[in-house]
Amino acid sequence: TRRLELELLCYAAADHQISEAVKKVGVGERTSKVVLIALAEKRRDATNALRRLANTVLLEQDPAVLELSPAKVRKLRKTFSISDRELEAADLEDLVLERVASLSLLL
Repeated sequence: TRRLELELLCYAAADHQISEAVKKVGVGERTSKVVLIALAEKRRDATNALRRLANTVLLEQDPAVLELSPAKVRKLRKTFSISDRELEAADLEDLVLERVASLSLLL
């Protein structure tokens, strides 16, 4: 796809099929937590944009959304097909980034 928002969705889901990506990480009726992404040339501009958006729609910041819980580790391993053997050789974060980077070759 050539649309940035769809590419971000596909990268986050580690899937090149938009419909599958939406199923994995899209917002649904039961969604209670979201991650906002702001792109800007200056970090300050991105931070300000996120603050304005959060205030506009009454969002509460929760840094814990990005922390790795055991449930999130299981979901990441399943989503990105990460084996025990791979985890013995590398960190989960590195393996996920590797999968996302290799996905760009498929898009």
